[in-house]
Amino acid sequence: MANTESGAFTKVAERTKQAQANIKSADAKRRADLQDRVNKAHERCKERADKLSQKTDEVSKEVSENAEEVTEKAPALWQTAKENWNAHVQHLHDTVAHKQAKLDLRAAVREADSAERCAASAVDFVLSAIDEAEYAVLDAILARADADELAANG
Repeated sequence: MANTESGAFTKVAERTKQAQANIKSADAKRRADLQDRVNKAHERCKERADKLSQKTDEVSKEVSENAEEVTEKAPALWQTAKENWNAHVQHLHDTVAHKQAKLDLRAAVREADSAERCAASAVDFVLSAIDEAEYAVLDAILARADADELAANG
C-alpha cells in the first residue's frame, strides 16, 4: 500500500515540475502560443476536475456504504469539498472566458491582478491539499501497521 501512495506523490511532483517549466517558459512565448497553452491547461483542468468529481463520488458512495465504520460527517465533508472545488474551478473558467471582452488598459491591469490572486489561491489550495493528502496517506499507513500488528498478536 505504501508504494501506491509514494507513486501518487511522485505523480504530483512530476506534474508540478511540468507546470513550473510551462510557466517559466511562458514569458518567452508569443501570445498565440500562450493562448493555445492556456486552452490546453484549461482542458487539463476540466479533465482533472471531472476525474476528481468521479473519484469523490466513488469515495462518498463507499463511505456511505460503510456508514457504521465512519462518522456521519464524512460524506458531507467530501460533498462540501467537492462543491467548493467545483465552484472554484467554475470561477476560474468564468474569469478566463470574460477576459477576452476587456481591452482597455485599466481593465486589463485589474484582470491581471485578479488572475494573479486566483493563481495564488489555487496554489495555496494545492499546497493545503498536498498536506491533507500526506496526512491521510500517513494515517492510512499507520492504520495498516496497527491492523497488521493486531493480526500478528492475535
